[in-house]
Amino acid sequence: MLRAGISLADSGQTGAAITYFEQLAAEAATRLEPHHLLVLTIRFELARCLDATGDDRAAARSLEDVLGDMRRTLGPNHHVTLSARAALAEQHGKVGDITTVTTVYRDIARRLANAQPHGIDTLVRLAGLAHWQGEAGRPRAAAQALRQLADVSRKLIGPDAPQTLAIAARAAHWQGTAGDPLTAVHLLRGLFSASRQALSPYHPQTLTIRREHAHWMGKSGDADWAVDELRTVLHETERVLGRDHPQTIDTRLEYAHWLVAFGEWAHGTQVLNDLITDLTAAVGVRHPRTFQARQRAAHAAGMSGRPNQAAALLRELHQECVTVLGEDHPRTLALQQEYLWWHSHQGIPEDAITAHLALYADARRIFGVDHPITLDARTALTHWQAHLADSRTITLDRP
Repeated sequence: MLRAGISLADSGQTGAAITYFEQLAAEAATRLEPHHLLVLTIRFELARCLDATGDDRAAARSLEDVLGDMRRTLGPNHHVTLSARAALAEQHGKVGDITTVTTVYRDIARRLANAQPHGIDTLVRLAGLAHWQGEAGRPRAAAQALRQLADVSRKLIGPDAPQTLAIAARAAHWQGTAGDPLTAVHLLRGLFSASRQALSPYHPQTLTIRREHAHWMGKSGDADWAVDELRTVLHETERVLGRDHPQTIDTRLEYAHWLVAFGEWAHGTQVLNDLITDLTAAVGVRHPRTFQARQRAAHAAGMSGRPNQAAALLRELHQECVTVLGEDHPRTLALQQEYLWWHSHQGIPEDAITAHLALYADARRIFGVDHPITLDARTALTHWQAHLADSRTITLDRP
């Protein structure tokens, strides 16, 4: 019963999955006790579907409710309880609370290690912890931890197991993010070959690894190759998963990014506009993926020599994010930062330094000095201070 709903969700049919789980929950409630394991699991899967719609607040509330019942009924160490804790921790991570998500993952990994020190669940949670270390601005530490976990996974379940390949691909991602795109390319090329042979050339995980490989090829300086490869990957992903599957959406975004980077601004903008139309119809204009596509479209406008249009689009998008997500959400601050960047390109207004100082102070207060958003804000501020020979650099390092 659960598998049918999970398959709907995995295929990108979130609305159908929500309807399915709501009907299943109602039916289960007439036959089983409210705190039966199956009822709790259905509620958990329903909360995960709410997360996929982009309604982070509703998903968090639903996860908190079911997690409380799981703790009372199943106990704090039950694998379903721990899965719900991890899902709720991810919600904290989405809003920039990386301290909470890493603390929770560390505790989950400890509990799992006590029960099954060499279990795959333990590896998966440790991989999640390492990922959030990277998100916190420590990509080298994340890459190293994930490489070690991949080695353990190879010994435990084999080099070609899907979990092993997924952990190794994460390690390659953070290796590239740490400033070593060539090593990332080398690692991902080997993973693509292994995944193609073990799973199939058209398995979703193989296509994800192939997309990631193209990304780092582009980062290594071969944007032309990245565009050609991503065009092929997008075609295969649409054929296998459908045009509106989340993985296809990610590939469409990546393809548009490299079109713009390669200078094919008109084509990249068209891909993004088509994507925005599809996303708006499917999940709404204020869904996180729609926000991301709209931000990329604004960036494309700026890159094609239209900073005024980019700034106007980003200002509108930022105001919507403040309304939907709140002033302190990571996406809101990232949008504010890009808006200020393009706004400042319109002749570098005198208030550029003041605006960037305020953004840097907010990012530092909310996320800490080492968070990527804070580091990006500091880089932008330093750039404009140098441009204007501004004397207020001392404020950067005040506690």
